[in-house]
Amino acid sequence: MPGTYQVGDPKGPVAVCALTSERLIGPLVKLPGVAIAGMVYTANLGITRIIVNLTSNPAIRFLLICGKDSALFRPGQSLIALSEHGVDDHHRIVEAVGYDPVLPSIDPKQVAQFRSQIEVLDWTGEEDVEVLQERIKSLAIRNPAFSQQTKKKPSCQEVKRISYPFVREVNVSLFYTIRKATS
Repeated sequence: MPGTYQVGDPKGPVAVCALTSERLIGPLVKLPGVAIAGMVYTANLGITRIIVNLTSNPAIRFLLICGKDSALFRPGQSLIALSEHGVDDHHRIVEAVGYDPVLPSIDPKQVAQFRSQIEVLDWTGEEDVEVLQERIKSLAIRNPAFSQQTKKKPSCQEVKRISYPFVREVNVSLFYTIRKATS
């Protein structure tokens, strides 16, 4: 769905919502484990886009909220309220305090999927990229599917180094066996 975001590793378990702090998107989306990083300005259409984009990727398990929240719309606070309380019968985010936190175009089943699939982590106000990098790293490690997929596989040279002593022993033994047989 259109919006202000960048796609990272589609298999990554972490989505980053930098709220209104645009400068965080570029550095954070490049980190291992980040599937998508973007901004949100409103507690209605912006959150609708987040729900649709995140639930369309089953690999995403975490939504890290960081950066500066909008004083009027309060989408960060609304995302946390959504994850904790859901929506009422009128599609209003329960306990959201921002302006117009209503999600009229989202099916309640999709809200339920978002709430069960995504763990929302509130780091609102944090804009230090190094601190956020450590937090993202810890989240990626918590997701077993991602950490297994990113384990380093040995290169061909490493495989040769590992197996070379064994091959040499076999060749030396074979050489002595052949030499004894011919003498």
